Amino acid sequence: MFKDTLEKLDKVWNYSMDIVGVLIRNMPDLTSAAIEGELFPLYAMKLTDYKNREDYEIVDATCIIDDVCEFGSQALYDKIAPEALAKFTEILYAKGAENQQITQCIIFGLGVIAQRTPASPEFKSSLEAICLAVKWVYSQNFTTDDGKRAMCTDNAIGAFGKCILFHGGQPNGEIFAEQIV
Repeated sequence: MFKDTLEKLDKVWNYSMDIVGVLIRNMPDLTSAAIEGELFPLYAMKLTDYKNREDYEIVDATCIIDDVCEFGSQALYDKIAPEALAKFTEILYAKGAENQQITQCIIFGLGVIAQRTPASPEFKSSLEAICLAVKWVYSQNFTTDDGKRAMCTDNAIGAFGKCILFHGGQPNGEIFAEQIV
């Protein structure tokens, strides 16, 4: 009985995540305030308490925060991106080696942060953290069951590309050689 109730609650989380994703993609300015006040704390709580959460809860929460970072209003992004970056990297190093799906969602989110954050000297340490995360993903040599490169590695390529595209031509672009090579 209890397990059935939990499974139903998990479905509600998944459905709400899908709905939030669609809303924020299509109406970011109208939905960002409501998401920030009502739904975002529920998902953020799962990441704050990730050590006591199931992997699928971490994946769900990371996906919705990725959507909020990618499609949310600029004001909401500015508010959550620094905390998301810190929590994403913490979780990546703590749980990423155990679960490629967690790694995939987190490294995608780090790429979004690299894309949306304007180049500035203040962002250099964050950009370095993203580059180190990309390097870490590569060092894990993730593969699928049939030996092909895993999706999380593809997302790392995308994140690194965003770092280069949006920050590589900046005065602090030399960090790529320092951190990745």
